[in-house]
Amino acid sequence: MLLIAMSGKSLPKAVKVLKRFAISRKLFVIAASLAIVYIILAIYALPDAGLAWDESRHLEGGKARVYSIYAAVTGKPQLDMCLLDQPPSDVDTRWRCWSGRPRLSQTVSGFTWAAAWLINGQHLDPIASIAAHRFATVIFGALAVFFVFLFAAEAFGTKAGFFSAISLIFMPRFFAETLYVTLDAPAAAMVLVATYVFWKGLKSRGWGILAGVAFGLALASKINAYFLPFILLAWFLVSYRDRILPIAKGIAKRTFGFRYVPVAVYSFLFLSPVVFFISWPWLWVDTIPRYMELLATKDTIKIAAYYMGGIYGWDTGMLPWHYTWVMTAVTLPLFILIFAIIGGSRAIKDAVTLRNRDTVLILLGAVVPMLIFSSPFATPHDGVRIFLNVFPFIAILSGIGAGMTADFIGRRFDRKLLIMAVITLLMALPFFFALSDGMNTVAIYYSELTGGPRGAMANGLELDYAGVSYLDVVRWLNENAEPGAKIYAPIATNLWYMYKSGDIGLIAERFMEGRHGLNETVSDLGLALFEQKGILREDIELAEKNESDYYVLLNRRSVVDSNASDDIREMRYYIDNCDPVYVAEAGGAPATYLFRSGCA
Repeated sequence: MLLIAMSGKSLPKAVKVLKRFAISRKLFVIAASLAIVYIILAIYALPDAGLAWDESRHLEGGKARVYSIYAAVTGKPQLDMCLLDQPPSDVDTRWRCWSGRPRLSQTVSGFTWAAAWLINGQHLDPIASIAAHRFATVIFGALAVFFVFLFAAEAFGTKAGFFSAISLIFMPRFFAETLYVTLDAPAAAMVLVATYVFWKGLKSRGWGILAGVAFGLALASKINAYFLPFILLAWFLVSYRDRILPIAKGIAKRTFGFRYVPVAVYSFLFLSPVVFFISWPWLWVDTIPRYMELLATKDTIKIAAYYMGGIYGWDTGMLPWHYTWVMTAVTLPLFILIFAIIGGSRAIKDAVTLRNRDTVLILLGAVVPMLIFSSPFATPHDGVRIFLNVFPFIAILSGIGAGMTADFIGRRFDRKLLIMAVITLLMALPFFFALSDGMNTVAIYYSELTGGPRGAMANGLELDYAGVSYLDVVRWLNENAEPGAKIYAPIATNLWYMYKSGDIGLIAERFMEGRHGLNETVSDLGLALFEQKGILREDIELAEKNESDYYVLLNRRSVVDSNASDDIREMRYYIDNCDPVYVAEAGGAPATYLFRSGCA
């Protein structure tokens, strides 16, 4: 009864807030409902989503951050890797906490983990522990779905908004990325949110102030958010070109003052850096040198990509300019891609005629980052994750195109609900077919343009670059490996430490050996946070190659096809000449092999 009374009192307040920010209650309810649909699907899929390569750092870092905040509040001793004024000299250890890059999602994941740990009686099993961290990224995914609908519905109509949200929910690659504790999906969500808030802020002082807050949080999610001002500048130059000359004349005659500039612009320029600074404690000490270090981190990233039978990114040259465009096209479900092309064609027409400036903003939100990542100055990257922030904008273009298609067919057949249902099914069915084959197929999704993952492999494209298919191998070993079996995994070995030691991986070993930077007895909370158990059967051990019983080989083709060393040539020999005892597949393509050691 108390909850009902509280909700009854809070509902009018919520309605007032919606009115104040000019949000339709109907659109808000639809947006929230679609976000809940996404959350239900995500919760269903989480247990079968294997650990991704980058998650080792973020899962460890999430716990370390929440512990350091707890320690600061209670006066407990800090972990040395989380000290702001005297961090350890080892860069790899230091990066697992505050340093390196802004990681808002990592901090949020620490709090979602801590909340689940407290709710569950200060205990979580390995699967639940990882899922608790990942729920932070799911929250960002839900935000993306919510604001994609709201943005498209307010700008182009409810129908376009609905199809836009459906497009985003059922993009397999985007969906999979929202299940991992990495930076890309949260950054994509926050860039979309910041764009929407800026768009609203052009006509509202309140939204204009919030625009700086949203952009600051986007910057705190990932450095890619720096592209957003370029998107907005391109939008101004393209869509408001008819006003540039009058503005220039006004400036020359001093009749165009700063009061004519929208509040959102000032908020982006002056408020967002403050929010960014506050959200990242690492900058609170030695601000300028550490900020310059952030800008220089591009040089520390070394990634190789396998594309059309060639390997790029190490010492073999940059990726071809068309990599970004081709990978986007072949990893989107076919009808979502077709509808996006239809929506994009309308946006191009609007850019020429200036009939609708909003479609141009959406188009540039998708195109500008892709142009940047297609340039010779782009950081080498693999897959689509590094330019994942274009996917929400592509989803809106697809929603526009699907809405146009529905209207076109509806003028000839008076079956509007049936038409919407058919279009929704065309968008969603590839996702469900992939999901029915397992999360590997969702995470390594390729469309009919390549013939799925098997066709992508035949056409020289990368499969599992992140190691997510290892989970299937772990489960096979748990059920079939002999007692005391020893395994060796030469690629993404850190994931096997996490499957063995728990979701803080290597730090678990440091912590239990006393190498945690704490000079006194560790609190009970510290023990609960850092002594985790893994998913891999307890008697199965990780070993060196010559001592192992099993040889686990991720089919990451940028490595196994590179012929770069004797160890890699040995990997290739296993694939070409040895019979695996088990293969983890994605859409019929081999993602990870499990061999008996000694075949080579």
